[in-house]
Amino acid sequence: MNNAKFGIELECYNVPMGDVTSALRVAGINVMTSSYSGREYSVWQVKPDCSIQGVNGFEVVSPVLEGEAGIHDVRRVCAILEQLGAKVNTSCGFHVHHNAQSWGIKEFRNLFKRFAKFEAAMDSVQPASRRENANRYCQSNKLGMTVDALFAAIDSCNTVQKLSALFNHSRYMKLNLQSFFRMGSVEFRHHAGTVDADKVENYIRLTYAMVADSAEHTAVKVFAQAVTAKDALTVMLAGMVRRGRIGKPVEKFYKARADKFQPEAV
Repeated sequence: MNNAKFGIELECYNVPMGDVTSALRVAGINVMTSSYSGREYSVWQVKPDCSIQGVNGFEVVSPVLEGEAGIHDVRRVCAILEQLGAKVNTSCGFHVHHNAQSWGIKEFRNLFKRFAKFEAAMDSVQPASRRENANRYCQSNKLGMTVDALFAAIDSCNTVQKLSALFNHSRYMKLNLQSFFRMGSVEFRHHAGTVDADKVENYIRLTYAMVADSAEHTAVKVFAQAVTAKDALTVMLAGMVRRGRIGKPVEKFYKARADKFQPEAV
C-alpha cells in the first residue's frame, strides 16, 4: 500500500470504554476516550455509539494511518480488543476510509461504477446481514437500478455534489460519499463488525485496490452477460492481482470467504 492514507472504525460491545482506553494506552498506543461527535483524528479514539446493541457498546476510531506501518498498528489494536473480550453482532460494522482529498468527479464516477459492477461480488464475502439492503446503515449503492442504468446515471453527474444527490446525500450506503465533504475521504461501510486482524487487514487492502484503480482511471465496463456473484468476485480479484493492486494471499483469503458463505449465495 506504499504511502496510502486510510482510517478505520471498529464497532464492538462487551467491554467498558475506560477499560479499552486503558489497555490501548498501556500498549503504547496514543488514545483518548471521546464523545460520539469527537473528531480528534490525530489519535485513536474510543467512542460511544448508541446504534450498537449489547452491553457496553463502543467504537474504536483510528487516526489517519499510513501504509504498512498503519496496517501494523491496526493489527495491534485488533489483538488487544480480542484479548479484552470485545464482541460483535449484526448491529456492529467495520468501516474503512481512504484518502480522496485530491479527487474530482472523474475519480468518483470511476469508483462508484466499479463498486456497482462488483457489489454482488463484495456481498458474496459478507454474511447475509450485510447484503443487498439488509442493513439500514449500509444500503445498496445500486438504488434498485440495473447496472447499465446506474452507470448512465453516474455518468450524467458532472459534479461531486450531483453524484451525492444521486445517492440521496445519504451516508448510510455501502460506499459512502458524504465523508468526502467532511473529511476528504471515501468510506466503505459494507463489512460486518469484526476485531479479527486478518479480516480487517484484507478488507483494507481490497478496498484500497478499488480506490487505486479508480484514481488512475482504470476502465470499468458492465459485464457483457449475466454472471454469478462468485464469478464476479473471481474476475475482480484476478484483475487486482494482474495490476499489482493486491497479492495472491488477499485473493486466496476472499476466495475462501466466498466458499464459506456459498450456502448464503446472493
